[in-house]
Amino acid sequence: EVEGKNVLIVDDLIDTAGTLTNAAAALKERGALSIIAICTHPILSGPAFQRIEDSPIDELLVTDTVQLRQPS
Repeated sequence: EVEGKNVLIVDDLIDTAGTLTNAAAALKERGALSIIAICTHPILSGPAFQRIEDSPIDELLVTDTVQLRQPS
């Protein structure tokens, strides 16, 4: 039950962000107020940046286990 609640998604790895953004969309459809995602290993390849930007994720927090590149 997430309706009217702030939701935290914890993931060990985000590669293309498909799973993460699909989960966020499902939570938003079910009435989540806000969505924050936390990830240990942010690979963020291919469409990841755009998917996250277009998703209902309000904030993404990551660690520095992987060097991030600037999106092109």
